[in-house]
Amino acid sequence: MKYWVSKSGNDKLIVVSDDVIYNFNPGLNQLYLFEEELRQGKIPKKLTGTPLSYIRSISSKVGSPKIQLNYGKDSELLIHAGEHKKEIFSYLKDGLSLQPKYVLEEESFFTRAKNPLIMLLITLGVVIFSYDYAKNMELGYTYEIRGRIGVLGGLSLGLAEILGSEGVLFFGTLISGISTVFIWKAFRNKGFIEKLIYKTN
Repeated sequence: MKYWVSKSGNDKLIVVSDDVIYNFNPGLNQLYLFEEELRQGKIPKKLTGTPLSYIRSISSKVGSPKIQLNYGKDSELLIHAGEHKKEIFSYLKDGLSLQPKYVLEEESFFTRAKNPLIMLLITLGVVIFSYDYAKNMELGYTYEIRGRIGVLGGLSLGLAEILGSEGVLFFGTLISGISTVFIWKAFRNKGFIEKLIYKTN
């Protein structure tokens, strides 16, 4: 059994026994009491954890402070391990009687670039509608909002009124350029995921 203590963060106490992973966020006074019991080799009764027998795999992005416990396709638990992440992951890999299969996988380009890609697509949609609204307003058309037009519809109309057609194009070019820079960085900077596999089916 081994434990790690942090004075801040979402998981101040992480305990790994031979068959259970515990993560808890107690107050500082309770944390002190838990530490006393752990020093004596006792796991505090108030702690609840995840049996290793429930876990299909454990994964963590290299350089990230988080460890993810995967139970199935859509079931997971995220542990905020902070500065102890590397040591905890290493202990899970080599320090227990249950030895998992270790795999190092390259993170897919879509996973790395997902957020800027979504930003780019939303920007293009807003710009197309905003430009259309703005051109029509410049021709003398007026728009009256009735009922629900949605967030994107409201944003498009608002930008058209404030920026005009040329301003909308400049705004779209600026945001698209920023998104493209982040997509390019995601393409160049490869990320890796460490996995500990306990069950394959």
